This record gives sequence, C-alpha cells and structure tokens, in this order.
Amino acid sequence: MTQNSNQNQNAFQKNWVLQGVIWGILMILFMEVLYPLSQKEPITLKSLTIGIPLWLIGGLVIGYVSKTVFNKMGKDTPAHNQKIGQ
Repeated sequence: MTQNSNQNQNAFQKNWVLQGVIWGILMILFMEVLYPLSQKEPITLKSLTIGIPLWLIGGLVIGYVSKTVFNKMGKDTPAHNQKIGQ
C-alpha cells in the first residue's frame, strides 16, 4: 500500500465523526426543513426537537459503520497484507 493511500485511510479514520455530523446536518436540512416545505406542511418545534438528535446520532452511526467497513476492506486486500519493499 502506498504512502498516499495510507494517509488517505488515516485521514478517513480521523474524520469519521465530522463526516457523520455533516451527513446528519444534511439529513436534517432535507428531511426536517425542505421536505415539509415542498409538501406545504409547517416546520414544527416538535419535529425539529425529535429530528435533530435523531439525524445527528444516525449520522454518527453511518460515519462509524463506514469507517469500520472501509478499514476492514483495506485489510482484506492483498496489497495491504504484503510487506512494503518486497
């Protein structure tokens, strides 16, 4: 595995929280704001109170799962299992 791909993998492992939060914020925007507006429904405090923590927690779960899946996929490749320089 090259040094560049190692840096990319390390950056992904460190940024899974940020990626999860961004995903959660986008879902809040789409599902709690834009979707009700497109249906001509009101945006209520109750829906925001439930939706914000729900989507943020969901985003963190998505970020963590994708980190673990991509980490496992990287370890299963033959290039990862070879010793560098041989």
